[in-house]
Amino acid sequence: MRGARLRGVGAAVSASAIVLVGVLGTPAVSSASPPNTFWVNNTVTTVPGNGTSCAQPGFTSVQAAVTAAEAHATATVLICPGTYSEQVQVTQPSHLTIEAANARLGATLSLPATPANSTTPCDGSGPTPWGYQPDQDGFAVCGTHATVVTVKGLTFDEAWPPGTCNDSLYGILVGGGDNLVMSNSAIVAGGAVPINGCQGGIGIQVGMAWTTPVERGHATLTNVTVSGYQKNGITVDGSGSTARIKYDTVTGAGPTTQTAQNGIQVSNGAYATISHSSITGNECNNATCGSNGLSDYQAGGVLFYGAKAGSSVVSSVIRHNDYGVYVASARPTLSPSNEVSVKFSTVSDNRYEDVLLDQGRTFLGSDRIEGGDVGLMALQYHGQSYGDFATIAGCRLQSSTVAAVQILSDQAATGDFHGSLTFRSTTIHGPILSNSSSYTVTFVH
Repeated sequence: MRGARLRGVGAAVSASAIVLVGVLGTPAVSSASPPNTFWVNNTVTTVPGNGTSCAQPGFTSVQAAVTAAEAHATATVLICPGTYSEQVQVTQPSHLTIEAANARLGATLSLPATPANSTTPCDGSGPTPWGYQPDQDGFAVCGTHATVVTVKGLTFDEAWPPGTCNDSLYGILVGGGDNLVMSNSAIVAGGAVPINGCQGGIGIQVGMAWTTPVERGHATLTNVTVSGYQKNGITVDGSGSTARIKYDTVTGAGPTTQTAQNGIQVSNGAYATISHSSITGNECNNATCGSNGLSDYQAGGVLFYGAKAGSSVVSSVIRHNDYGVYVASARPTLSPSNEVSVKFSTVSDNRYEDVLLDQGRTFLGSDRIEGGDVGLMALQYHGQSYGDFATIAGCRLQSSTVAAVQILSDQAATGDFHGSLTFRSTTIHGPILSNSSSYTVTFVH
């Protein structure tokens, strides 16, 4: 598959207000908040101190509350219902919880009308070594390898103005070796709105491989929905970066002429496990996009490019993308063991390929692979470092319109490497096509 630089592969143009405690015949008295709890409400007048409730907050700004909370080793920022138009940065070593004060009503963080360049140690304020524009983050976690931020019940509406063209737009950025633990939250925009053909706009960015040194980030994302992104929904990037993506929903723009989106990208040595999640709606209708896995750009559900061994997809649903799962190793030599696995998942009804293998060792186990043009495609072309070697065990391939399995080679005079597919106890309904004479297909029952 044709790719661009891997900042985003596949380029193309209740209320928790303080409870009143009373005794019969005695006036009710408001209980005081702990000294490390900070209340934020931008619709009422503040009171001295940290505040005690949404009716008596200590802050009107989330950033001001975060800055005050960072003086504590452990602290909680409670955000009252409403919309807070500001860019928030967490940069000090602390264990900080930022959550909606009312779990039912939630709270929204959105960008100001004119977003500013971010100034955390992970971002810097000038052009990056690769010539990208300065970073702009809606919400950034970048401390000193000792920062843990827990986010609950918030909505992030990080929509840049229409026509914004910047390679470095992040709804949420995690770096500095720090850890984001997010649950029951939503990212509804990450990049220019409406989306355009520029290659910036990531919903959640965990780590960055293009910095010197590499910015490592760590995230656990549970019951998080990601949509409205311009380029990628979630990116986990750079050696040492990690993510656990559980019970999440990532939804692209659907068929669009603007760009080739990716739902989840794991790249350049990063490690991620994706489980019980849904990734849909990443389809490119740009003139440079198309069905040819060798020559056309394509949008994708899950993209593994040089992911750390052990990265996986488990018990997930990946459908209605151009391709469902793409795997390419970036090791200099072929790995002696499987690097990426896809297990107990449904990869179906993706337009062109459900599973697209480039180079390296991949394991598919107990998956339903069906619909689309091709169920499983293996690529062979001049420029690979080695071939594709995959084991497919206990899977079911069916209902694809062109082929259940296809080996697609550029048939170069030199430089095409041998590869193999080994099917174990797998059911295949449909043709197996190959235009390569140096590929081995083996069936083991």
